[in-house]
Amino acid sequence: MDNDHIRLAAKIINKTFGVDPVYKYSGGGLPIVTYLQDYLRITPVLVPLGNEDCNMHAINENYNLKVLKSALDFSMLYFTS
Repeated sequence: MDNDHIRLAAKIINKTFGVDPVYKYSGGGLPIVTYLQDYLRITPVLVPLGNEDCNMHAINENYNLKVLKSALDFSMLYFTS
């Protein structure tokens, strides 16, 4: 990735979760991101920090507490770097 913020996020993901990130280019439910990118002239860094089987926005939605701790660790490291 040709962006310092994305490279930083990738480095911290590896440090926090012990694996390299998977870059997935897909649509999402955040249409405001395009406006932020256009008007602020920034590259957005979106990092989903949920467990794979979380059933997001569905019946039995869940969040693994170990993943939550790692997500908080990632956020702390990213925003203090």
